[in-house]
Amino acid sequence: MEHLKHFSLTEPKRKRSRFIKIAHLSDLHFKITANIDKDPHILRLRKDIKHQDPDIIVVTGDLIENEISDGFFSSQLIMVLKNVKNFLIKLCDDSKIKPKYGLCVVPGNHDFRMRGIKHREYCKKNFNDLMGRFMKNQPIPSLNLLICSFDSNCVEDYKVNFASGLIEESDIITYFDKLKDNWSYAQKENSKLEYNFDGLIKIALLHHHPMPIADAEMLDLKRREEFLLLKNAGAFMKAMASNNMDIVLHGHKHFPGYSRTGFILEDDVYYTSIVAAGSAGKADPFYSYNIITIDNEGEIEVEHRISIKGEYAKLRKKFPLLSYEEFRINRRKRFIRSYEGGIEFSVDSLRQYVEIKGDGSAFLEINFEKLKSFDGEPKISMPYSAILPPYSQPNDPKFSSRTTGQSAYLNNGDIIFKPPVGKKPIHFRINVPVANSFYFNKRNLESVREHPPNITRDDEYIFFRMGYDVNDFSMQIVYPDLFRPLGKPHISVYNSFDENLIDEKEQSYCSNLINYLKKPGVVTFSNSNPIPGFSYEISWKLPIEDYEYSRLKYSSQAKVRSLREKLSKVNNPTFNQISKKMKELQYKIIKLESYDNLEQDNLFEIMLFGFDHNKRCLRLSGLAECQKGCYNIDTNPIKNRKWIFGDGIIGQALRSKGLTTFHAESTGEPSLPSPKVLGVCDSTEEKEHKLTIAFPLHYPPVHNGAIIGILSLATCSNESGLYSLMDPEKEFAEAHRLVHDHFYEKVNPYI
Repeated sequence: MEHLKHFSLTEPKRKRSRFIKIAHLSDLHFKITANIDKDPHILRLRKDIKHQDPDIIVVTGDLIENEISDGFFSSQLIMVLKNVKNFLIKLCDDSKIKPKYGLCVVPGNHDFRMRGIKHREYCKKNFNDLMGRFMKNQPIPSLNLLICSFDSNCVEDYKVNFASGLIEESDIITYFDKLKDNWSYAQKENSKLEYNFDGLIKIALLHHHPMPIADAEMLDLKRREEFLLLKNAGAFMKAMASNNMDIVLHGHKHFPGYSRTGFILEDDVYYTSIVAAGSAGKADPFYSYNIITIDNEGEIEVEHRISIKGEYAKLRKKFPLLSYEEFRINRRKRFIRSYEGGIEFSVDSLRQYVEIKGDGSAFLEINFEKLKSFDGEPKISMPYSAILPPYSQPNDPKFSSRTTGQSAYLNNGDIIFKPPVGKKPIHFRINVPVANSFYFNKRNLESVREHPPNITRDDEYIFFRMGYDVNDFSMQIVYPDLFRPLGKPHISVYNSFDENLIDEKEQSYCSNLINYLKKPGVVTFSNSNPIPGFSYEISWKLPIEDYEYSRLKYSSQAKVRSLREKLSKVNNPTFNQISKKMKELQYKIIKLESYDNLEQDNLFEIMLFGFDHNKRCLRLSGLAECQKGCYNIDTNPIKNRKWIFGDGIIGQALRSKGLTTFHAESTGEPSLPSPKVLGVCDSTEEKEHKLTIAFPLHYPPVHNGAIIGILSLATCSNESGLYSLMDPEKEFAEAHRLVHDHFYEKVNPYI
């Protein structure tokens, strides 16, 4: 095999963006009497191939008949070879194919032997002189192909082999090593060669059949299998499978056929498909050839074309060589080999658990079982990225390992392993509490569209980008009690190798792997051998409104809308009147028996926020300012500010629909990000609330009523009496009842 010095990166030109076509001919059996411009079956063949418009044409042997009547002299056989060569060039011209790049030929037994049996010394030389440049062992990058041509006419004893074939064992052993060496050489010679060798679709061409064709088996002496077969077919097919050959094309038996082999090598299964072409030159039993379609990811379909009553037609409908489940094995291996940057880790089991809380926050847990370096070399870091919607606010992840001496921490978006991960597998878990993770209705989700990150979707989702070689992947999502999605959750699969477009094949496959149990509110998805580089996303549709609002009768919904509008769109006189009511509440709270440190409460404020039904945000409705009282509410930006869901503690309370607190000096790990809510007093350097207690207000005035606003108690002091109300079972409950009763007795009747 010579070095691949000169092959085109752009030829032959690709005719279609999503797939290519190959015209597979065999056994033309041209005689010296053949007339390529007049013979009816030759003209029909040309017409049909032109109509199919292939990207390349391959011919798997027996171009000539090599009959006694064709003559005993080399010059006479050269005339026949020139005639068939002219015919093949005309075929290429009809389909606008340049023969130099798009015509591939291998010899058959008739090309080297009289009547396919008796060896002639000069036949091989004649064939190589005229057809040798079309015997390609090289890539065709423009079509993402690698063509591997084999001469199966090598025989150790010409007298007893008849029409059988053999490929030298040394050729099989060294072929692919030489081919890869040549590829490396070609990369040095061609600076623009950026294609991945392992990502190419590999096609082997030979003449003799490496697998039996049941429909063509005969018991007569002349055509018995032992006189026709490839003698070392087993060794040849094992070599093809172990070198990831996608398809083997052959002829010889004059009958179209298909078979598949699978070899277990190194605890893995390697599949290769074998496709036989019938005879395009003999009606034995009919004229035929194949059209092979290969899409951009390597899925292969075959159509047998036969001549019936003077016209070519399908022998049967186009069929895929492999079911998707089988094709997926080869496809996954190809993606692993061509993965940009290379696969760095393999994982035996990757399990993701997401529990969604009633306030829209979530608890995320990811378990890695038997994670190790893919190539055995020590790896220090592994990318870590959020897999929740862009408005989520994840806390720093916590790592725990069941492998002695193994630890990990997060640094600039990467998981850093200590010590590095090598051949020895480790087991570890990531736990991440996440605030503002999910919305439960479309109206609330729409409210964030006017703010970064400008959400354009109207559903919720979780996704995982598969950046590892994983044997078993599973995802479980648990919904809160008062939420159920509309319909069944949906699985989407995105191909990062194809501009993150939906991968319909993998998505259709995965749609049968997702399960939804509506009563407990659990979604499960399990996928064996997910494809590296793909993203698997589970999404679900949202109802239009909150459950608490939707379940109300129409009259109660109207009341909720009225209360929301009155609270969120107050004018100055109303604002002042509500503020007086808040001042009364402030006085009542200070007078609570459990309340202490009264002298330090000159920065204690109470704010009432109304929920805007249409804009889905909170607006300030009333204010009991701090004891210092140094503010001008008309010029303070807080009056016209909008609080969306999750915006500060006020927005958190709106999301959770329950009592929410924030204590800046808390020694524990806060369950929410630290929202800095500004006070309104202008006379102090303490501008940030140190403690906030936010009470949701509902209608009807029960916990599961529709929310109409938020009332917050807040202070900018670290020594406020509010701290004495932090016991949730005693003082906190007392303050909650006081706020609840005061609002519904004093404020609600007023508005």
